[in-house]
Amino acid sequence: MLLGLLWNIVFPINKEMWTSSFTVFTAGLSFLLLAVFYSIIDVIGFSRWAFPFVLIGLNAITIYLGAHHAINFGYTTNFFFAGLVNKVGGATGAISFGLSVSSLLN
Repeated sequence: MLLGLLWNIVFPINKEMWTSSFTVFTAGLSFLLLAVFYSIIDVIGFSRWAFPFVLIGLNAITIYLGAHHAINFGYTTNFFFAGLVNKVGGATGAISFGLSVSSLLN
């Protein structure tokens, strides 16, 4: 972070342009936060509060691996929501299918 602030004297920190000083500063901030959370969770052992973040991280890894290696999400979506679309039918069915798919993506 200090190196980024020093570089700010020569080349201003500008987030919109992703200047080199901004990149160095945010990298330093990221390393600092990594060290703080590593110390709290792994060294001190205070980790119960972090369980929701562990679940979020596991799901992201699972979805990434599944999307690129094992799971056909188009087939899975059609399998789960085709019955809903067929039951409702017409434009309402198409809208419900679109909402179902978009809820999976968010």
